Amino acid sequence: MADQRSVWFFVQMLPLLLTACTSPEPDPQTPPPDPTGCETRTFFADADDDGYGDATSVVRACQAPTGFVDDASDCAPDDPSVHPGATEICNAGIDDDCNGLADDDDPGVDPTTQGTWLADLDGDTFGDPDAPLLACEPPADHVLDDTDCDDSDATVHPGAPEHCDGRDEDCDPSTPDVGVWWRDDASTWADHTAAWQAGTPEAPVDIEASGPGTLFVCAGTYHTRLRASQTHELNVSAPDGPALTFLDGGYDLNGEQEALLQADEAAAVQVDGLTLRNAYSAVDAYDTEVTLSDAVVTATHAKAISQVLGQLTLSDVQLVHNTCDVVLRAVDADVIASDTTITDNTGAIWLPHATIGGIVDLRRGTVDVDTLTLTDNTSIKEALVLRGVDGTLRGLTIEDHSGAVRIEGGTLTLEGATLSGNRAEHWGAAVRIWGEDSHVAFVDSVLSGNTVYSVQGPTNGGAVAFLGTGSLSFTDTLISGSEADVGAAVHVAATFEPVAVTCTGSTKGTYGFVDNTSRGASSWEVGAAVHLDGYQRLDDSSEDVDARITLDVTDCDFGTPKGGDANNQHDVRHDERLLDCNPGPACVRTDTRTDLDHDDDATFCVGPGCP
Repeated sequence: MADQRSVWFFVQMLPLLLTACTSPEPDPQTPPPDPTGCETRTFFADADDDGYGDATSVVRACQAPTGFVDDASDCAPDDPSVHPGATEICNAGIDDDCNGLADDDDPGVDPTTQGTWLADLDGDTFGDPDAPLLACEPPADHVLDDTDCDDSDATVHPGAPEHCDGRDEDCDPSTPDVGVWWRDDASTWADHTAAWQAGTPEAPVDIEASGPGTLFVCAGTYHTRLRASQTHELNVSAPDGPALTFLDGGYDLNGEQEALLQADEAAAVQVDGLTLRNAYSAVDAYDTEVTLSDAVVTATHAKAISQVLGQLTLSDVQLVHNTCDVVLRAVDADVIASDTTITDNTGAIWLPHATIGGIVDLRRGTVDVDTLTLTDNTSIKEALVLRGVDGTLRGLTIEDHSGAVRIEGGTLTLEGATLSGNRAEHWGAAVRIWGEDSHVAFVDSVLSGNTVYSVQGPTNGGAVAFLGTGSLSFTDTLISGSEADVGAAVHVAATFEPVAVTCTGSTKGTYGFVDNTSRGASSWEVGAAVHLDGYQRLDDSSEDVDARITLDVTDCDFGTPKGGDANNQHDVRHDERLLDCNPGPACVRTDTRTDLDHDDDATFCVGPGCP
């Protein structure tokens, strides 16, 4: 009976024993069930106690156990300074705020922890203070230094050697540029100061060009003559300008007949910022391209500038106080000039019969001029003489000279010219045109107050006298206040070939021939603003010559009623002259004269060959 009770007890206890043997051990991180039956949540370990949990260490509980939080965004569970709420700082690539970006890659990085880097684009290790950049790590082509004064040039930085080139190479404005330096095309510098300072007024030193490269000449007076020949290039730059930098030939002491700048078949010569003075000549060039800019030429005694063949370019040049047979001379050369002033010079006063022009003499070649001014010069010949020259002169100003311009052949346009107050003997105080095949056009120009005079015989063409072959035109040009016996404004004479004259105006102003005075009183000198003199000599060689002159006027004023100021005495005079010298030596002259007044548009023809 006892055994039966034992068996029954074992059977009753067996399920409990089996359950006890197969159940797992409780998880020590899992708190015991809440007896109140709350809903459990997931919490994350916050081992570094920064308020942000480790997503890889979790528990489930109704409330956060100690050391756990309900945030799983900590990217550095063991570093309390790194978490989403931290500020990104520069610290060698650590992602402080756990946003996946570190240091400069994070737009929220604390700028107070970044360095200020300066651009060093020229690679001289000195930075540009005007180009700062905040960054944790140095960007390419940036440095911490901020003392470079020119980040485009590696030779310019604090401590760099100072040369005479107009640049502040050592970034210290108090360091002066001195002496004369040579820089070749490889930017290698050489000090030439001693050689340049070796000259004296009694014995100027000759310096031969050794290009390619540039001579930089600092402020001072140098008794130096420059030479360039064959294929050499000569470039001279004076950064302190012509007021402080002088090439002085000492002419008054040594009397040598040599030029300060001499170029003979050189490749090119360029001089900028110098005053050339006290010499027989300043520039003497043959078959060379010569350029003068920001320069002064003064106190020369032969030809201030002489160019034969080649090309002469002047820019911002002053020729002043020279006493020469001619101040500027160019033969078979192309002349390009801008902002050039020629004033207070004396030329050709002792050569009354010479063929050289008074102040400027240009022969053949071409001319391209912008703003050329000649004032207060003295010579017995015209200020500007052009023989066989083609081209354009814009902004030409000549005032108060004994004849302004003389033209002999060539095709020329005077645009925006101002020729005023000039006086000449017999013909053309403003412009005298001679010779064959001369084609001259005035555009937007003013010729005022020009007068011709003579102690005997009549005077013709107070402003313009045309005695040759070719054509003459005026477009939007006003000629006023001129005086002569005949043709106070314009005189045109045709002897053997036709001459065409045109005057065209526009509604934007008064253009033409206004308020000019013909002084003629006798039958020979009855005046006219425009005088057309058709002349023919009949002999064995010219009896069939067509020598007519045509004048076509369109919107071009003769004074009334549009302009309001009439010419005195008449507007247009026709002279048809026939000189018959056959069969004997005595010539018979037949003249037909007509004086007419006109307001505006008109067409005239005078001389043999007219309809």
